[in-house]
Amino acid sequence: MNDKISKIIGITIRILAFIISAFIFILLLKIPLVNSFVKVIIISMFISYALKPLYFKMIKGGMKKSFSAAILILSLLSLCCAIIILLVPNLIRELGSIDKILSSLSQFINTKFSNIKLLKENYIFDNILKKLYDFGNSFSDGIIFYVMNIGQNLVVYCIIPIVTYYFLVDGNKILEKFLFLFSVGKRKVIRNVLEHIDILLSKYILSQVVLSVVICILTLIILIIGKISNPILLSVLNGILNIIPYFGPLLGAIPICMVAFLISNERGIIITILLIIIQQIEGDIISPKIIGEYVDLHPLAVIVLLILGGEICGFMGMIIAVPVGVIIKVVYNDINYYLY
Repeated sequence: MNDKISKIIGITIRILAFIISAFIFILLLKIPLVNSFVKVIIISMFISYALKPLYFKMIKGGMKKSFSAAILILSLLSLCCAIIILLVPNLIRELGSIDKILSSLSQFINTKFSNIKLLKENYIFDNILKKLYDFGNSFSDGIIFYVMNIGQNLVVYCIIPIVTYYFLVDGNKILEKFLFLFSVGKRKVIRNVLEHIDILLSKYILSQVVLSVVICILTLIILIIGKISNPILLSVLNGILNIIPYFGPLLGAIPICMVAFLISNERGIIITILLIIIQQIEGDIISPKIIGEYVDLHPLAVIVLLILGGEICGFMGMIIAVPVGVIIKVVYNDINYYLY
């Protein structure tokens, strides 16, 4: 009986310690220096996870760790520079035309739906237009703020490639140092859990990045062929939103279809059909491999995670919700397997 009470007390103390630690961590994030440090670590870990499958293949091919990591990071930096030079100027120019697009959409919606009595009497129509303007303005302001923020913290972000390099090359050494925080008896279990998480996250993140890029390119091709305005902005938005399971494809397709219908009903229908074809390919072929093979979460669990992530951290919360769910599931399953 005393043993059970001791176990309950021990578990309670650990839960309270975790909650207090999380609360202190959230408070520390309010400090700019700590916030910048955490951002660098998280972004570097994300990039290193995305590069790990390629990194390990290069090592198996006989290349040295340091050389493999350096080549991957330099290649990624070159790709980022090319994207900035080729796409960012056009993207900024397209952002400047958002007000014009919103005005056209407002006129389109006003023409199509303003005569519906139910919408007028309940102010639904006015609310839709207000939400549309608010979203467009907040989206463009958010991107501009993000670009300015990168410029202001350029020195901090320049550290990311260096940190990523050491995460790739010295990942095992960092793990060994971390394991010293635990007793000898628990190190093997914790090592197995962390290695399992490491494998799943690296495959998941790389797959999601590839999926996002593929969707972005396919969307861009369709929009250019269909002569839709702001193709770069809309395709990038669609690619990013597709990272969010289930809801992302719909959220990404809505603005594209609305802009297409502004040109003509025929153009809108054709673009909508082509987007549906892309989403069918993504939903039936690519996504099941990612969500099923690497994540193995029930669809209801994914939806709950997305809702919670969105409520807690907004858009970024919806993106990281599934990886967090993967970590929780792996920890739960592995602890049950190794300890019980």
